[in-house]
Amino acid sequence: MFHALCDRKRIRYKYERLAHAITASAVYNVNRAKDSPVIQPMDFVVEKTREQEELEEIKKIIKTAISAAPSGTSREQLLKMKANVIKSLNARGRTDSETVFDSCWPSLKE
Repeated sequence: MFHALCDRKRIRYKYERLAHAITASAVYNVNRAKDSPVIQPMDFVVEKTREQEELEEIKKIIKTAISAAPSGTSREQLLKMKANVIKSLNARGRTDSETVFDSCWPSLKE
């Protein structure tokens, strides 16, 4: 039931984005110069796939996990935290865990 609710919310959000895009394109097209191109509403709507949304969420979690460490945390402890995060992501079925982590924290790259 929760996933169905999330799907309905996502659909509603898409409709709202389209409604705002229609308004934005109408305002732009009314006020554009004669030689400017006509902008379509879908030009204002950026679609993300579930995989892209999931990747962004994972990156946010990674950044939060490492930045929450106290300021005096040693590099060895941070590398242990990195190993735990990568292990957790691998357990969830991610095959690109280390690459994703390194894109968030390149200074912890080995």
